[in-house]
Amino acid sequence: MNNCAVVVGLMYVSAAATAQSYRPLLSATATWQDENGWENPGPNTYTYECRRYYIDGDSIVDGITYKVLRKSDLMYDPWYLHQFEALLREDTTERRVYIRPAGWPEDQLFYDFSVGVGPYPVTYRFDDWDQLTVTAVDTVVLADGPHRRLRFGPIQGIIEGVGYTLGFMGSELTGEHHWMEQLVCHTVADSADYLVWSLDCNCGLNVGMGDRTSSDLQVAPSPTHDGCRLKGGKANARFSLHAMDARAVGGGICTNEGNAWVDLSDLTPGIYIVSVPDKRGPRVIRVIKE
Repeated sequence: MNNCAVVVGLMYVSAAATAQSYRPLLSATATWQDENGWENPGPNTYTYECRRYYIDGDSIVDGITYKVLRKSDLMYDPWYLHQFEALLREDTTERRVYIRPAGWPEDQLFYDFSVGVGPYPVTYRFDDWDQLTVTAVDTVVLADGPHRRLRFGPIQGIIEGVGYTLGFMGSELTGEHHWMEQLVCHTVADSADYLVWSLDCNCGLNVGMGDRTSSDLQVAPSPTHDGCRLKGGKANARFSLHAMDARAVGGGICTNEGNAWVDLSDLTPGIYIVSVPDKRGPRVIRVIKE
C-alpha cells in the first residue's frame, strides 16, 4: 500500500529514546486530520475520505473524566459534521490512551506508548493487527521538538503526542482498493507540529470549517531558487515553513496586508510547506525550490 506521509527526523535508537519525558496525546485544543484514498475497479475514478477529529471539551461518565472526540467531513458527506465519535482518556503514568466508542459500555485500549521493541498489543485502533510488532524505538524531531516514536517498519509508526502516521483513526470505507492512508496533520492550539503534504485534504481546510480553501494563499514564483512572495495571509500572522518530513525549517511574520517574503535560499532543493495560522485552523500551501 502506498503511503504519502513521510516522517523522518533526528533519530536516536537507544535506551535514551524510551526514557525521555512522556508527551501526552490528549489536549483540549488537539486536532487530527486523516486522508484515505480509494479506487473503484476500472477507469481512474477516485474518492478521498478526509476526516478531521478534534477534542470538544470534557464529559464525566461513571465518575471518570473523558475528553469528547468529534469528527467532521464536509468534503463528501456533511452528515459527519461535528459528529460524536468517542470518549477518550489518558493515563500518563501508564503511557496509555483509552477509548469508549459511541454506544460502548466500557473502555478499550486505544494507543499504548509504554511498549518497547517486540509485539504490540491488540487495541481498538489495531484490532485486526494481532501480529503487529514494534521493530524499533527512536526519536523524531517535529516542529515543536523531539517526540518518542514506536516504529512498525520503515515508514509506519505511532508518535507520542501525535498518533499513528497512517491515520489517527481507521478508515471507514470498504469494498474498494485502498491505495493511500495517512495522517495529514496534528495541531495543538492551532499550531501544527506534524504536517505532511496532502492530495486533497490540506491541514485544517474544508473539513468542518466552512468553505474556505487554500486558494486564499498564493506563493510566487514557484518553483524558485531563493525564495517567494506569500500573499493572502492573516495580517501580522507568524507563518512557518516546513519540510516534507514535518520539520520546521523557517518562518516569519506577515505584514499588515498579509504578505511576506519566504526565504528558501539556505535550503536544499525540494518541496516545502508554508503554514499560516487562522482561527479555523492552519492554512497551508506548498512551494518548490529548484
